[in-house]
Amino acid sequence: MNKQHMNRPLLKRAYQLIHFCVVGLFLQGCGGPAPLIRFIPGEGCWSREVPMQYEVEEAPVSLSVLFEDDYDFSNLYLRVQVKENEEVIADTVFSQVVVDPYGEWVCESNGGIHTCSFPLNIGSPAAGSQLVVHQYMRPDKLCGIKEVQVQGASGNE
Repeated sequence: MNKQHMNRPLLKRAYQLIHFCVVGLFLQGCGGPAPLIRFIPGEGCWSREVPMQYEVEEAPVSLSVLFEDDYDFSNLYLRVQVKENEEVIADTVFSQVVVDPYGEWVCESNGGIHTCSFPLNIGSPAAGSQLVVHQYMRPDKLCGIKEVQVQGASGNE
């Protein structure tokens, strides 16, 4: 046996590894900017009593909510507050339609996860202030929400 024949499996494996790394880097780059903060509700349900809180380092620009197929409503209400030194300086209720009248998700969908994003429109809170997000639906525990994310302008964590 010659040396070239013996090295073919090794070369093939090296090409496969390089291909895997290149594809992995490409997919990682396609994921979009990293959120400033991720909030994952406990036990798949978001309790009214447990808000998402973010200490502002970078001005929040948008909010993304990742829904699972078993979300029971066609809309979502969120109460967003900005606090400075425990004093509420902004208090807004956001409403978002997530499922149309025909039962189709109006958000980006991928493998049973539906991502709805919307702008916060709360101005530019000062660094050190708190952004507090409550689920503002009727049930005390809102199930079918996988994750809530706050996005910034630069996408840096």
